Amino acid sequence: MLDIRKNTPDLILTVTPSETEIQLAQAEIDRLRQLNHSLLKRVGHELGSPLTLVLAYLRLWQEQGGIQALQELDLVLEQALALKSRLSDLVLLEQIETGRWRILPKAFPLTLLAERVLEKYNERLLAKRLSVQLALECNLPVLVDEELIFRVIEHLLSNAIKFSDAGTEILLATRGEGGLCRLTVADQGPGISQEQLALIFAPFYQLDVSLTRRYNDTGLGLKFVRAIVEGHGGQLQVESYPGKGSAFSIVLPLA
Repeated sequence: MLDIRKNTPDLILTVTPSETEIQLAQAEIDRLRQLNHSLLKRVGHELGSPLTLVLAYLRLWQEQGGIQALQELDLVLEQALALKSRLSDLVLLEQIETGRWRILPKAFPLTLLAERVLEKYNERLLAKRLSVQLALECNLPVLVDEELIFRVIEHLLSNAIKFSDAGTEILLATRGEGGLCRLTVADQGPGISQEQLALIFAPFYQLDVSLTRRYNDTGLGLKFVRAIVEGHGGQLQVESYPGKGSAFSIVLPLA
């Protein structure tokens, strides 16, 4: 066998980028990052103002219209409110990623936040004939920004409702793990393949075109959730299998 190392020692070459090349590469990364933040900010601003006006007129028509108009306006209003919520998430995500949002943590029971979110979504659960299995065992406080973690749990429960078939069950659970508290939201929906799990936290990533149309999913929520959880020094974890549903967990340090 030919020993390449012995016969061709001069072929070994180490390529080291110059300081200028490194600086140029870093500058390009910074430029793209700034472009991304600018886009998020502009989208939130450009769509937020006209959407507020649309919502105002919808509510006015809702008060003055007949039964048929009310039913149609309810649907339009629901979609407009959903869009407004997504725009709010975009703006907040941009603020978190640029360090312009200060997380203000205080000691608060994660279980209590979960109960509040569940109460807010009770009508949606009833409308879809979904049952909820409660296993709220961690009553110790965690250090959280109450508003932000409420929105995190809201996203997880809303997704579980969205991807669940009528008549199925959703699990909402908390439990202590040493110096941590884990909150889990699990559904019996379509699930996610192992290949897609690595991609679901990318902004605007959508699992499947047919699923996107069916569930009206923008692919933003999980990036938003992870940014907030990691900003609290916590973790966002997911376990999912096609046809068997998904379980999303946030793990936060106790106060």
